[in-house]
Amino acid sequence: MIAELLALLCDPNDPERAFVKFNKNDEIVLLINNYGGMAELEIGALTDEILIQLNSIWSIKPVKVYSGVFESSLNGPGFSISLCNLTIAAKECGSTTLEFIDLLNAPTSAIAWPNTSQINANVARTPPTPPAEIATRPEIPDSEDIKSKFRSLTSI
Repeated sequence: MIAELLALLCDPNDPERAFVKFNKNDEIVLLINNYGGMAELEIGALTDEILIQLNSIWSIKPVKVYSGVFESSLNGPGFSISLCNLTIAAKECGSTTLEFIDLLNAPTSAIAWPNTSQINANVARTPPTPPAEIATRPEIPDSEDIKSKFRSLTSI
């Protein structure tokens, strides 16, 4: 099945699907999306087989590989394979592949993307002050407080 999927992505002789060309030394990014129903072990084995076939059949060695749940389909037992030719994309944009890789590595707040930004611990944060008319903790008489009942049972 992987061989068939990669042929659909990589075969330059397919007039209906050969939108992106792949040359031997192009820098390629591989993204394997788990639709949510595959175990980590399965997606790992799948990723390994895709990398083996990309190299042995198509002479493609990705410079960056993403594998995981990026777009879920409510535990769908499936996956997708995406290839991005950074070399061609950089030429088309008048940029470099290094700039594209830097952009892929940049922090983001996208939840499913692997390099999500971290909260800066140096930023001073003050807890919100509750309005004066709302008590933060109601007063409970000792006779009704479960903690005092628990304390009296443990002191016996």
